[in-house]
Amino acid sequence: MSMSEERHSGDLLESRASSTKVALGVAGVVLGLGVLVCGGVAGYVALTATFPPEVAPPAQPVDEARDVAQLLPTIMKIDIPADFEPVSSEFNPMMKNVAYRRKGVDGAILMLARADLSQIPENTDFGEAQTRLLSILEMQDRRRLTAIKVSDDSQRSTREFFVLDRPTTFLFVDGRTPDKGTAVTKVSSVFRSRKAYLGFIYLTPTADYDEHVLRTMIDSIRPAMDDSLSGEGDAAKSAESGLGGSRAGSPKDELADPEKPESVESPDGN
Repeated sequence: MSMSEERHSGDLLESRASSTKVALGVAGVVLGLGVLVCGGVAGYVALTATFPPEVAPPAQPVDEARDVAQLLPTIMKIDIPADFEPVSSEFNPMMKNVAYRRKGVDGAILMLARADLSQIPENTDFGEAQTRLLSILEMQDRRRLTAIKVSDDSQRSTREFFVLDRPTTFLFVDGRTPDKGTAVTKVSSVFRSRKAYLGFIYLTPTADYDEHVLRTMIDSIRPAMDDSLSGEGDAAKSAESGLGGSRAGSPKDELADPEKPESVESPDGN
């Protein structure tokens, strides 16, 4: 045996001891991992068995009829046609509104709204408020219930009716519904009570336009329970000026014309 291959008994023992330590170390690591994995699985099973996963409760159904019935008296008093049903309501710090739909009729919608004067700048004149509030109301119409398509040749007209003892201008516009293309007439206006501006938008199929239905609704409008007429003495002033009352006729009787004054409904129908 050469000197390079010469070994001592002590060297062999040391080598064996080192190998044994490495083997034991590896076994310990494997055993530890096994305990952790098994323990983790057992723990997960125990947790899931003891505490089942939470399930979100089902969303409560929205009762539009109830919500509209509660909100309408805070907006205005009005006689809703018997064949109209509530479809939506919206409430925010700027404005609150409700909408009704005529049962089974495409393009027959009534939307009513209120914006308290406290939410409107004091220097806003009535004309500006009327334009802005109608725009806001239509923007808040998320279901696009009152949206219509208007072409260049669509007829427009204005008429005045008495609302809350004041002569009030109503805009009539012909158009079509976006989905089915039903020909409709849209009647809209904004008028004032003592505490708020009130919005009125009414859509009806042009073929079914009924002056009596429109006038019955307009004549029935009264302030909300917490509100009142916009000013005392308006009725007397109206009587002196000969304004007020109703006159039957189609909205097409008063086509917009720059040289033609807007019409005013007179109490004797003249």
